Amino acid sequence: MSSVVGAEQDATIAVVIPARNEVDNIPYVIEHARPYADDLLVVDGHSTDGTAERARELGARVVLDNRIGKGDAVRIGIREAKGEIVVFIDADCSHNPHDIPAVVEPILEGRAEHVTASRMLGGSEELHGDLGKFVRMVGSDIITLGINYRYGVALTDSQNGFRALRIDVARALDLRETITTIEQEMIIKTLALGYRVVEVPAREAVRRSGVSSISVSRVAHRYVYSWLKYLVTRPPPPGGRGRSYQPYQNRHPWWADPPPTRAQVLEFRRVRGARGRRRNERGSGDTAPMVDSKPVDTPGRGFPATSRSSHPASLRVLTGCDQDTSRG
Repeated sequence: MSSVVGAEQDATIAVVIPARNEVDNIPYVIEHARPYADDLLVVDGHSTDGTAERARELGARVVLDNRIGKGDAVRIGIREAKGEIVVFIDADCSHNPHDIPAVVEPILEGRAEHVTASRMLGGSEELHGDLGKFVRMVGSDIITLGINYRYGVALTDSQNGFRALRIDVARALDLRETITTIEQEMIIKTLALGYRVVEVPAREAVRRSGVSSISVSRVAHRYVYSWLKYLVTRPPPPGGRGRSYQPYQNRHPWWADPPPTRAQVLEFRRVRGARGRRRNERGSGDTAPMVDSKPVDTPGRGFPATSRSSHPASLRVLTGCDQDTSRG
C-alpha cells in the first residue's frame, strides 16, 4: 500500500504523469510523487529531449502515446494503470505532488469516485496577470458554470488536470477526447453517470522550466464544441440533478487553530526588530531582502516555522498552510 497520510482503507494508487519534452521537470515530479504511488507511470508523447529515458532511469514505468494529444495520453494511462485509484498530475511541476494525499482522501473515505484539485479554491499563479491568462480563466469559468447548471452542482474548476478517480469509474467513462478537453469530458461523464465529484483546494504554480505547447486561441473552438456536445448528449442521471453532490467544505478553517503563543509573538518581534536594525544600518530603506530579484518569503507570514510545523501534514495540505510549491 502507498504511504498516503491518514489513509484508513487499503487501496493501491497509480500516479500517471502525461509528459512531452519535460526532461528538466520530470525528475522532480517523479521523486516527489514516488512516496504516494504503488505504480508510477509516465505516458510519454514521443519526447525528443530524453524525457522517457530519464523517467526510466528514475524507476518509473514508461509507455508511449499515439502522438495525438494529452487526451490520448490520459486514456492510455487509464488503460495501463495498476491501481484501484488513478491520480493524474502534470509533468511541468505546476502541481504539487504532496497534495496527492488530500486529492485521494475523499475516495479513500468513500465520499467520492472522482476528485478534482481546484485552483479556484487553492490559488493559481497561471490564471492572472495578462490578457491570455484572463481569457483562460473566463473561458474556464463559463464552461464550469454550464456544467453546474446542467447537473445541479457547484464546482469551481472543471479544467485542472490534477485529479483522482476510482479506476473502475475512469474505465467506465468511455473517454473520447484527444486533447486537453478530456478534463471537462471526464467531469461531465462522471456526473451524467451518477458518480460523485468532490473538489479539494490545491495551488497551481508556474511551470518550473520550459514553455507550454498549448495555444488557447488554437483550441478554443474545440473546448466549446466538446462542452456543448456532452452537455446535450449526456443528460443528468435518473434521480435528478445534484442527487449526490457534496459541495466543498473547509473542515480546517484558519480560525479553528489556536492563536500564536506568547513565545511565537516574542520571536516574531525579535526577528522584525533585527531586520529593522539591519535596514537602518544599510540605509537602503524599507525593502525586503532580495534573492534573484524576488522577495524572500518568511515562513508563516512572519512567525517562526514552529507555528506551522505543529500542525499535522494532512491538515496543512487541506488548509493551504503549507503551500510550498517550489518543492520539486
